Amino acid sequence: MKSKTINVREIMLPAIAAFILLTPTIKPGRLPGIRLEQVVLVLVTLYLVYSLVKGRDQLVHKSIFPVGLLFFSVFVLVSILNGYLNGYDIIFNDFFELYKIYIYVGIFTLTASLALDDETKFRVLKFMHLYFIITAVVAVTQYFDPFGINELYLPILAPTHSITLINDYPSPRVVGLSDNPNVYSFMMAVATNLSYMLYLKFRNNKYIVGMVLNFIVLLMTKSRTGFVFFIIAFVILTALMLRGRMERKKVRIVKRIAIFIGIIMISLVVFTLALFILPDDLTWRVKQMADFTKQTSWVNRINNWQENISYIKEHPILGIGPGKAVEFKYSPDNEWIFLLRRYGVLGTTYLIAIFAVSIKKRWGHLSNTYPGRLYISLIIGSVFFMITAGLYHSFQLMAMMMMIAGLAYGRKEDLMSVKEILKIRGNP
Repeated sequence: MKSKTINVREIMLPAIAAFILLTPTIKPGRLPGIRLEQVVLVLVTLYLVYSLVKGRDQLVHKSIFPVGLLFFSVFVLVSILNGYLNGYDIIFNDFFELYKIYIYVGIFTLTASLALDDETKFRVLKFMHLYFIITAVVAVTQYFDPFGINELYLPILAPTHSITLINDYPSPRVVGLSDNPNVYSFMMAVATNLSYMLYLKFRNNKYIVGMVLNFIVLLMTKSRTGFVFFIIAFVILTALMLRGRMERKKVRIVKRIAIFIGIIMISLVVFTLALFILPDDLTWRVKQMADFTKQTSWVNRINNWQENISYIKEHPILGIGPGKAVEFKYSPDNEWIFLLRRYGVLGTTYLIAIFAVSIKKRWGHLSNTYPGRLYISLIIGSVFFMITAGLYHSFQLMAMMMMIAGLAYGRKEDLMSVKEILKIRGNP
C-alpha cells in the first residue's frame, strides 16, 4: 500500500492561517512580540535564499502592491532620521518597524504566490472560517466563564484586559485568542462578513449559522469600533456582490440603485432589531453610539489625542519616526494620528496611496472575484476602524489582512522568476 506524500504547498497557507488566528503572541521580556507565522515566514525566506545559492529558481508573485509596501521602509528610515535631527533619541526597537514591513510583504507575497486558483483560495477561506468558529466558541466560554476557567489562562493571554473576564466582572468583554477586545472585534467582524460571503457563494446554511454565531460574539466584545467596521464592510461587500450580479443580468442603473438601497435598508433594520432583541448586556455599549459625543470614553479619547497632535504640528511633513525612546503620557487611540506622528503627512499619504493605487490598478480583477470583493470591503471599513483602534501596528490583524489580500491578488500571470526579479542570471 502506497503512503501518501504530504504536499507542503497545500498545507502551507492553512497552517499559516491557523498560526495567525489561533495562536497568541509570544512576548519575551521587553522585546517585541513574536508570532508563529513569522517564524514560518523567516524559514521560507531562508529556504528561498538557499535555493538561489544552489542555483534553483523559484516563482513568486510580483505586482505594485508588495513592491510599494516594501518601499515604505524608506519613509520609516527618513522619519527616524528626521526625529534624530530634531533631538529625539533612537533605540534599536525603532528599527523593528522595518521587520513589520518584511512580515507584511512576506505574508502577502507567499499567499499570492501559492493561491493561484479559486479552488485553493476557497479552501484557505474555508479553513479561516473554521478557525474563526473555534475562536468564537472559546469566546463564548469566556463570556459565561464556566467553573472559573478564565482565571487559569486569560491573565497570561490578555494581561491588561483579563480583568473584565474574571471574578464575576459585571460587563465581560471577550478577547477570543487575541489579547484585546478591540482586536478581537475586528477579527469577528471579518469572520461575520466571511460567513456572509461564503453563503452567497455556496448557499450552504452552515455559513448562516456561522454568521449568526460570529455576529453574537462580535457583540460580546462590546466594541463599538468593531461594530461600525462590520456594518461598513457589510454594506460595501453587499454593494459589490449586487453590482456583479446585476451587471451580468444587464439591470438598468436606476433599478440597481433602488435594489441596493432596499437591501441595505432591510439589512440595517435587521441588525438594529437585533440590538433591541438581544440581551441588553450584549448591546448596551453599541446603543450608546446614538449619543457618542457625550460618552466619557469618547471625550477622554479626544483629550488623549492632543498630546500626539502637538508632535504632528511640530513635525508635520516627516514625523519623528517610531520614537520608542520618547515617554508619552497617553496612547494615541487613533491610528491615523499615530501614523502621522510617526511618519508625517508624507509617509502616511504614501501608505494610503499604495493600498488605493493597487486596488485601482486591479479593480477589474478584484471587484469581480469573491476574495477581491471581501478584501475591498474590509479595506474601506478599516479606514473607519483606525479612527479609534489600531490595524497597521497589530501583527495579528495585519497578518490576517495581508493573507486575505494575497488571496485577492493571486494570479498565475503575476508569477515571476526570483532571479529575473533580482536580475540574477542562472547557471546554464
